[in-house]
Amino acid sequence: MVFIHGVMGDARATWASPSDPDGWPGLVARDPKLALDTYSIGYRTTKITAASNIEEISVRLLQRIHDQGLFANYEKLVFVAHSMGGLVLKRTLSRMYAERSPELAKVRGAIMLATPAHGSDLAALTAWISSNPQFNDMSPSDFNSYLQALDNDFETLLRARTESSPFPKVYCAYETLSTGPVKVVPRSSSQLACDATSVAFDRNHAGIAKPASMDDELHVYLRARILDSLSSRAIAQKVTVHVQRPDGTLLQAAEHLRSGDRYFIRVKAARPGWFYVFNQDSSDKFTRYFPSREGGEQSGPVTSLRVPASQDRLIALDDVRGTERLYVFVSDQPEPKLAAFASEVMQSRRQDRRAAVERELKLRGGFVTSTVERPLRPDEAMSPPASYAAVATIDHR
Repeated sequence: MVFIHGVMGDARATWASPSDPDGWPGLVARDPKLALDTYSIGYRTTKITAASNIEEISVRLLQRIHDQGLFANYEKLVFVAHSMGGLVLKRTLSRMYAERSPELAKVRGAIMLATPAHGSDLAALTAWISSNPQFNDMSPSDFNSYLQALDNDFETLLRARTESSPFPKVYCAYETLSTGPVKVVPRSSSQLACDATSVAFDRNHAGIAKPASMDDELHVYLRARILDSLSSRAIAQKVTVHVQRPDGTLLQAAEHLRSGDRYFIRVKAARPGWFYVFNQDSSDKFTRYFPSREGGEQSGPVTSLRVPASQDRLIALDDVRGTERLYVFVSDQPEPKLAAFASEVMQSRRQDRRAAVERELKLRGGFVTSTVERPLRPDEAMSPPASYAAVATIDHR
């Protein structure tokens, strides 16, 4: 978790409260629901004298993150930025996107607190008396080509996200209380390129970065956004099924197998889950391939699977020719009903068995007769959070 302070801020003081000198980074590090390493990054920012502009801070910040080994040592990073720190963060991530940096995929979340996305009238006024270019960089975007370009570049980055890689997730919060006679960053200035509705907190500009305790609503909000960003469920689930010959070559759609031919199945999911693989053979008999004593068992969520699990085992076709169907389900949680499903069905008479299977599969995505991949709608899933189904066919001649 990387903290970035704003103009006139400090890597320590921005986040510290009277009751907790370690500040928000300390709360995150101590939170048992998070247990994250934290790093608060600082830079020179003054009221009157000269300092680096936002572009220069961004270049230096990215170099510092690399030099500190954050990308080398961590697979997932979440940033929280206060005030102008959010603009520094947006520029940093946009530069990474423009440079096609592979480390950008590790940035899972960007949480902006009172960030002047549209600029600030107060900053424009301060720029008249200050030699610090940071204030000029934050003047209202209608008259600020730098801020316009920054926003355009950041929105380009966000549009490039995909269902399989929807990161970074961006969340925004803003203040409702004034600092002296003015709100430093009102709602109208803070909302831009957020993935959820911006959240208002009854704090002033400095207070929105200073939770008093782990139960403070600010920290509860941050914790939830961190967990949202780090959750694998943010990735849209997708299941693929490949039938492969003993030598590993894929069975193509126009190809067929004959009685006695052997094969194995390779299944993959976009995010980790629990797999269940069933076969409906040419004689309408259902068999559970996985999990099973022959096919293998699963001890935890995974993204890929070979069925049978053992490299020296294969599946052989019997003498009944026709269409074989392979049904694959992946769930976020173990599903005991699916793990025992085929044995229950096979105890029924053939016609009853088919009807029972069709009812079961219909609830989970339909009794499909062609190769498809699609996530189920929530009302089709038998148990939360959701199951996903895919089916492949084998032309058995």
